[in-house]
Amino acid sequence: MLIGEVSRITGLSKDTIRWYDKIGLIDQGRSSRTAGNYRTFDQEALKQLKLIKQIKTLGFTIKEIKEILNTRKSDGLDCDSLEKSIQKKVQLMEEEINSLREKRSSLLYILDHCDGDCQASISKAS
Repeated sequence: MLIGEVSRITGLSKDTIRWYDKIGLIDQGRSSRTAGNYRTFDQEALKQLKLIKQIKTLGFTIKEIKEILNTRKSDGLDCDSLEKSIQKKVQLMEEEINSLREKRSSLLYILDHCDGDCQASISKAS
């Protein structure tokens, strides 16, 4: 399958697919080149790209995805290692949510108390 078709099926851009291939997210041998030097991808590469996209939409970084896929390749993805990755991601998300809530509260405080001396309101909000 050529990259254009893979892009259409997965919803990933051609550049993203090329980059994932270059950094090794797609198993070696799952992409190859034609005599005309066009990239081709097999069904397994397509499955991997769909999985990568799903994991990415859950908030995992490329580095984290690479770790998950490497665990999957070496040991088969066992539930314990996946569970640890997910727990770590959930904890990071909770920290980000709390940080955003604090920033939101500070901004709302400034809006409510900005009565001509906005600098003082900003200082009190921090």
